[in-house]
Amino acid sequence: MKTMILSDFIAIRHSIIQTFAIAAFIGAVCAIAFGNVIVMTACICAAVPIGFLFGLAAIDDRKDWSGYRLSMPLSRRDVVTGRYAFLALVMVAAGLASIVLSWVFSLIVSGLMPSLGIGVALTNDTVPLFAGDSVDLLFALMTAFTFVLFALAITLPLVMRFGLTRAIRFVPVAFCIVFLIVFFAAGDSAILESVAHAIEHSLALQIAVPVAGFAVAACCFAASAALSVRLYAHREF
Repeated sequence: MKTMILSDFIAIRHSIIQTFAIAAFIGAVCAIAFGNVIVMTACICAAVPIGFLFGLAAIDDRKDWSGYRLSMPLSRRDVVTGRYAFLALVMVAAGLASIVLSWVFSLIVSGLMPSLGIGVALTNDTVPLFAGDSVDLLFALMTAFTFVLFALAITLPLVMRFGLTRAIRFVPVAFCIVFLIVFFAAGDSAILESVAHAIEHSLALQIAVPVAGFAVAACCFAASAALSVRLYAHREF
């Protein structure tokens, strides 16, 4: 698995800065639009792993790297678990980088354009590092992590089984099915409004709900990895 992680890093290393730059730009635009730089943290955290997923899958298809890789001393299980582990590490790294980039952006904007009020969420007179907004930061990070894990859990089995070129046809369908299931399972909008109201006015729920969502997403991610191992074992190159 370590070999696979290193292989993915080498394959994607030239686009790391570009991916983070694009994610930071999108996050900065969203931060200005919403007037809160913590939005930038969530955007970077979500965009980078998804970008790396499709970047690696494109390299596999374009350069036929998947077939060549199996000629190396790597089992198919190692390939799948290494890809999952690498993307999980990318997600954590993106989370840490998003905090730093958002903090720097907040300091720059609060200094150059104080009228926007974007820096208020991250700076104060004493400690310019998410002071007083640690709960909001945790909520944003856990929500972004949860989204990424669910997205990877849905997409990776299709990519592992069919490759990106064919899987891209099924990914939107899979997301639509999941969305419909969640939509109908949620039921009455009044229930959602009451839940949202309870979360907004309870500090404990603001911490517990995103952490619980992340735990569920992590379980789905692990189940997805097990499924991908079985699917990739029957793939022909």
